Amino acid sequence: FLNLSMDNDPLFGAFISFSTYGVLGHWQITDNISISPAIYDASTQPGNYFDNLFSDVGFAAEGEITWKVFKDLGGAFRVDGIYATKDATAFDNPRLFQEKIEGVPVKTYSGNWIVSLNAEQYLWKPSFFSKKSTVRTASFDFQEPGIGLFGRFSYAPEDRNAWNMYASGGIGARGIIPGRRYDRMGLGVYWLSESNDLDNQPVDLLDDEIGFEAFYNIALTPWAQLSFDFQWINSGITSIDNAIVLGTRLLTRF
Repeated sequence: FLNLSMDNDPLFGAFISFSTYGVLGHWQITDNISISPAIYDASTQPGNYFDNLFSDVGFAAEGEITWKVFKDLGGAFRVDGIYATKDATAFDNPRLFQEKIEGVPVKTYSGNWIVSLNAEQYLWKPSFFSKKSTVRTASFDFQEPGIGLFGRFSYAPEDRNAWNMYASGGIGARGIIPGRRYDRMGLGVYWLSESNDLDNQPVDLLDDEIGFEAFYNIALTPWAQLSFDFQWINSGITSIDNAIVLGTRLLTRF
């Protein structure tokens, strides 16, 4: 997927910088259960890597359970949680926009948190491909061919997040056409929910956002992929009209 809100959870942008410092651990409790805790700098921004290092700290953890049904159809469920000590803007403050216009310090809350649920399940795997591949480029062959469902849901407190709920889901497939092991395709929808606390503001700048995306990725060779992409977006910014986006992308690995 090319849309950020389909490829990742956009709510995590309020918690993790594009580039930061952190330490991640992984504990494989059993073959099917694992836990991954992490600690990171919650304020570092690109170009400002050493100022006030770890003045704000983020704590994150992920728990994962995997399974197989009918001996071959794998699935997984993950729970992610983050707490960051960084101050968050108070969106339940009815004077928020006025204070920003006047240039006075706005009300904030200490800390912010988010919980996310993720699930995926294979529905079918083709028998015309062998399970193993001789191609070593991991990004092209890290998943077995088949069709599967996926879904995400996350929640953050609405008094300190402009959009506080997110959900997405869809169907993805790879290598389901004979002779086209590395082709991929997907259909998905997402929803971003505006915080109800923004109803207290004198102007209506934000709204819920809904989007749909479909793509087909053609493996020209095992190391070059060409994608064709369609998107429809009902923007969560009230001043922006609905949009239809047509896109292409060529990705090569060497």
